[in-house]
Amino acid sequence: MTWRNTNVVFYVVITIVAMTMTLARAEDTPQRIRRMTWIVHPYCWSMFGDGVPAGADPERWKACLTWERDNHKKYMEMISRMEADEAVIIYPIGSSPPMRELQEHAQSELGDRCVVVKRSSVDPNFLLDVKDPIRKYLDDAALPGKSEWIKQMLTSSGTFPEPEGLAKELEQEVREACQQIGYDWRPESLEVLYYNRLIAHEIEQTLIDRNLVYDPQTVKCTALGEGFEQCAMTWKGLLPAYLGLSNPIENDPKLSVTGQPHVVFGKFQERVDLGNDIRLFLWEGPEGEAVALFTRASFRWIDPLQFANVSLKELDLEVSKVEINQIDGSRANQISTITLGPRFDPSPAFQPDPDHLRVPIFAGSRRGGDHAYYIVAPGVDHAAFRQQLLAANVVE
Repeated sequence: MTWRNTNVVFYVVITIVAMTMTLARAEDTPQRIRRMTWIVHPYCWSMFGDGVPAGADPERWKACLTWERDNHKKYMEMISRMEADEAVIIYPIGSSPPMRELQEHAQSELGDRCVVVKRSSVDPNFLLDVKDPIRKYLDDAALPGKSEWIKQMLTSSGTFPEPEGLAKELEQEVREACQQIGYDWRPESLEVLYYNRLIAHEIEQTLIDRNLVYDPQTVKCTALGEGFEQCAMTWKGLLPAYLGLSNPIENDPKLSVTGQPHVVFGKFQERVDLGNDIRLFLWEGPEGEAVALFTRASFRWIDPLQFANVSLKELDLEVSKVEINQIDGSRANQISTITLGPRFDPSPAFQPDPDHLRVPIFAGSRRGGDHAYYIVAPGVDHAAFRQQLLAANVVE
């Protein structure tokens, strides 16, 4: 071999080594994420195909299904447009064709920047017939079903290894919250707490494994999905605290379906940031009525329930309470309504006095009293309605 040939071989070897080292460094360099989009249970109506389940309102059902299908197209387009510093986190529900298509598309387009939550949740049915269930849960270590339920939750029924120390951490969080705000919780609220914490743990581990990082002070987060005021709020509300995010995960009502009739057939107008993670959503209903919903964009388990004291001056309001109803995929087909105002007898549950409406601010915790209450005001000036709601005092 001549010197010239030896020199060529030498430079080829050096080039290969340099390329290998560059690739290794590239693989070790974290991928920074600027924006994350949560897609939570996006296809509830599609799980039923084209039919209308018994007990559901056909017109509303078909409107919700159409809305969901339109959103599917927008989700697909949104994912295709995502930049290199954006990620999507999907909570699957069922195995309908659009659910499968969304996951496949996101994984194909985004690769490691598509995180599909694989943990499952378990209803705490062992507490259903227990008197004072949360106190009993804390005080009785031998409570039948308790240890089995905790094991199922922490391991997703054996799918994941149990996170070290998390069981004690969560029980301590429940205990401290009860000492601060009392024991008036529905049993399913425990599932909300545990599952939020476990989702956060899974997301953290997945991002670490994939070398994805974000700045908790600046990362922007949005939640889409179904129902708008149910799973899309419940299964992300505690995540900012657990993930150390400075900003909440904001809900997008246009890309989130609800079964609330004034919203299904109405038009979204505005989301107002009231500070302290409280949001006011405003719609125009199908008959021109003003529609509003107070929510928490994020919360901690120890936070007490909050209420907006709204002046009833010159307003006749209806308050629609969204009830969980497993009959239809929206979980919002059963709506109970009460009417309030100067011309009506006060309802103690909602009116501390005849001149004010006391509206719970929905957090999604499923604790006692935490329901989504839509305020509906027929025949009012929308600007005046908005100003009255903005002037509401927030109380605990």
